[in-house]
Amino acid sequence: MNTNNAEVVVIGSGPAGVACASALLEQGVHVHMLDVGETLEPEQAALVQQLRSQPKKSWPSHIVRKLKTTSASKSGLPMKRVWGSDFPYKKSSQYIPTKAAGVDAGASVGQGGFSTVWGAAVLPYSAEDMLGWPISPLDLAPHYKAVLAMMPIAAQEDTLALKHPLYGIPARSIQRGEQVQRLVRNMKSHTRDLAARGVTYGFSRLAINVDQCGYCGMCMYGCIHDAMYSSAHTLVTLQTHPRFRYTPGIIVQKVAEEGDKVQIMGKETAGDKQYTATASQVYIAAGVFSTTKILLESLGAYNEPISIQDSQYFMAPLLQYQATPHVTKEVKNTLSQVFIRLQDTRISSYPIHLQVYSFSDIFLEIFRLIPGLPDLLWRLPLNSIFGRWLSVGGYLHSNDSDKITAQLVRGTDREDSYLKLEAVPQQKTRVVLNSVMQKLTELSPLWRARIITSVARKGHPGRGFHSGGSFPMKTTPGRFESDLMGRPYGFSRVHAVDSTVFPTVPANTITLTIMANARRIAYESQHK
Repeated sequence: MNTNNAEVVVIGSGPAGVACASALLEQGVHVHMLDVGETLEPEQAALVQQLRSQPKKSWPSHIVRKLKTTSASKSGLPMKRVWGSDFPYKKSSQYIPTKAAGVDAGASVGQGGFSTVWGAAVLPYSAEDMLGWPISPLDLAPHYKAVLAMMPIAAQEDTLALKHPLYGIPARSIQRGEQVQRLVRNMKSHTRDLAARGVTYGFSRLAINVDQCGYCGMCMYGCIHDAMYSSAHTLVTLQTHPRFRYTPGIIVQKVAEEGDKVQIMGKETAGDKQYTATASQVYIAAGVFSTTKILLESLGAYNEPISIQDSQYFMAPLLQYQATPHVTKEVKNTLSQVFIRLQDTRISSYPIHLQVYSFSDIFLEIFRLIPGLPDLLWRLPLNSIFGRWLSVGGYLHSNDSDKITAQLVRGTDREDSYLKLEAVPQQKTRVVLNSVMQKLTELSPLWRARIITSVARKGHPGRGFHSGGSFPMKTTPGRFESDLMGRPYGFSRVHAVDSTVFPTVPANTITLTIMANARRIAYESQHK
């Protein structure tokens, strides 16, 4: 508990950081946020502003092409950029040294963290998602409600709410294309059959301003109209608060408790100068890889392997039996349009989360290069392909997924220490994925769409950005574990508040629960 008027420090401006800082400010605390805080390059920002000021029909094609630049990850799936820029990632290996083998993972050093490149999907965890956790959805409920009030939401009341409450969100619908409307109509006509097979579905819940969306179809490249929520939006609001200050350009390397204070040590990104600060408490919200590195450095735990949990990501095309005419010209939002919860104990003890996307050219690029996709498919009239094309992105529970081993390698006089990451494949992962594909194939007649299992892509660990659990919360924590306040064993004034403290990583969307738990820790740590 913060018993004096000294500042507390929050490290990171991503979703966990702003949720934590907001809760602290509500309780009268003085907050100092430290952040690397990279931002979009001015030239790219100028291009975005040029399009934003014009109707879509007037957009210059050469500018659109520049803003649609993508790059491939190690697993062949594209790394999402922001308006053609990789600013959230590009200096991460320089600022947060990491060496990875078989892992598609790294830190975000952008202002707003990974919320600058996320898909805006928000769904709270259910009791089944949180099996084995020392807290429950009831503990998170007031914090889910508070976090959802921080962001614009497009959501509808449907059967998903039976397991995943809306927590008072007013139902606001986003305009959806005919492809998705047809899929949902087909599913509604077989709701009972689907339920009997463990399938619950509903329209996706998105952190997006419905009134601001321009339905330009650019969502997967960046929101031209800035309708998608980013924690950078909340940061702007926080900076107007008299008890909040923000210092970008800081790389925090380690912390040390000294009596009733915490010493923070790092360096500045400009000039590589050493940086130090003192706080009464520190809340680390730097993302699982950065937070893990800070904690291991603070503990002096070099060359000691620990496990990071990951929710296995996969993707496959879903071809509808019936084509939608002129889908490439359709005015629509191209974020996830449908959520599907698959719970079948013959496949897994945990729910599996699927997100369905309507046609977007970014998904076409993913699968066009995949060996094995029938050549005949590309010889059909374009509308026969595009008009049928949906994409499914899926996640498994971390207990069914490949793992990541992390260890901190000590630095030298010339180089900083670095986080070594290695993939640890699990035979169970392949078995569960094969069972999921078989299940989706069996469901084809019910939603009149066929999953193309032969070209399904399995991401490397970390590729889905749903990772955590390196210092999991325990009721009675031991080494490399945390208590319910996110305090790693041995600390009393240092709290990890991002997914680093998740006991497991459920298949469900992760950002909303990261924010709710960060807010819970910030609130409860000031009262206990």
